[in-house]
Amino acid sequence: MKQLIVNADDFGLHEQINKGISKGFQEGFITSASLMWSAPAYQDAVVTAMENPGLGMGIHLTLIGSIATVLPKSRIKSLLDGAGLFLPDYMVFARRFYSGKIKSDEFEAELRAQIERALASGLRITHLDSHQHLHVFPDILEIVLGLCLEYKIGAVRIPREDYLFCGGFNAKGRFFARGGLSFFAARAAKSVRDTGILYPDHFFWHAGRRQLK
Repeated sequence: MKQLIVNADDFGLHEQINKGISKGFQEGFITSASLMWSAPAYQDAVVTAMENPGLGMGIHLTLIGSIATVLPKSRIKSLLDGAGLFLPDYMVFARRFYSGKIKSDEFEAELRAQIERALASGLRITHLDSHQHLHVFPDILEIVLGLCLEYKIGAVRIPREDYLFCGGFNAKGRFFARGGLSFFAARAAKSVRDTGILYPDHFFWHAGRRQLK
């Protein structure tokens, strides 16, 4: 039987986002959310999730976005910017990662810390994905899948969109970025399938507008 998953990302980034996700779930269109376990409002998100027990709950692995870390800054210096936060976006991260400037042990340690914080929360974890889909990038995917198997996380996101499908939205502004991501995601799908970890058959992403006060 086919099922539609409507997942909301960035749970925990802001209390207003948390409220919006709760409202969307209660009104019947959001089915799951992915929580950023080091974001400023993650504790409020945990409480919100507990108040909505039918909401599927994922781990939104976060290594970018100018957000604080789970581990102490002194342990993961290669992941951080000058202010001691994660790098701003995936382009900056990719340049540092693929030039060998990010230490693999620090990288994996922070991912483990985020997963372990999620598992210790008392929430039932249904899936794993990542901020700006970093988990499907080459070399990163292998580490993430190993952690999924180790921690028995049975489903991940594969953000593979059909190259020409826009779902009625104006996708011109992200056409090339989406194409590159879908290429990596298609490659990642085979590796995920080989592990027995589940992933959705189809994917479409849409960014809603944020008005936070």
